[in-house]
Amino acid sequence: MISCLSLVTLCETETAKAIEACARAGFSHVEFWWPRLKTELQAGALDQILEALEEHKVKPAGVAGLGLELAGSDALWRESLARAIDALLAMSALKIPMVTFTPGICHDPPHEALYSTAIERLGDLAEIAKGQDLELALEIRSDSRWLTSIDTAAAIISQVDNPRVGLCLDLFHYYLGPSKQEDLNAIVVGLLKSVQFSDLIGTPRELARDSDRILPGEGDFELSAIVARLQKYNYDGLVTVEVPNPHLWPIASDRVADMANQSISRIWPELLNQELELPDQEPDTDHA
Repeated sequence: MISCLSLVTLCETETAKAIEACARAGFSHVEFWWPRLKTELQAGALDQILEALEEHKVKPAGVAGLGLELAGSDALWRESLARAIDALLAMSALKIPMVTFTPGICHDPPHEALYSTAIERLGDLAEIAKGQDLELALEIRSDSRWLTSIDTAAAIISQVDNPRVGLCLDLFHYYLGPSKQEDLNAIVVGLLKSVQFSDLIGTPRELARDSDRILPGEGDFELSAIVARLQKYNYDGLVTVEVPNPHLWPIASDRVADMANQSISRIWPELLNQELELPDQEPDTDHA
């Protein structure tokens, strides 16, 4: 099992410096945020990012933030698939092992044919991932309108029946959506490749947005119960702190990364066993 920090949590920090902050905080892995990574790669930052990974002994655990149109028209699907292929090629130099992607929003009432189409499209995507030696994690979202529960997503992935394709359980969207704790059974947990941790406090769930997320363990979600459920079924995938809260971005990246590592370690103490020795470096003064 690997714990990491999603770099969307440090969204205003350039990727190389964010990697350094993660290393100081004790994270051995990072999850890139595709919108930011794409911009930096287009600006020629690949060598700088590779140097930061090597210097600070940090490994890419994956990348998130890629949106696909599994429920869209054929034209929308072809367009999003072309973007996905371009993204995978851009990521290849970083040797990213897993891509987490969202399913798109269905604007019409969902119907049975929509799900069979999604299964077919996921199969095509799996073949592309095979050529890039990648794993894929489909993320349920409470705002997708057609794929809001982990139970339904697991049924789709089971029918795809490809070991490269699994699920991402974003606990923010899990709590905002219709999923129930009993949905996290042995079969579903066995399909999980990634679990993204955050929290929420003082905001009605009907009004909550991604930017309302706070660090895990500081809000109302019963995350310890989720951890117990995952442990019961021997979850051994990626554990990510993902908090895209703009209030965190101006704070020094070292401090945010350290708070994130402390928060996930309190919820899941066993993760402390895989921490690296921290490099002896001067503290980051960016965003102080």
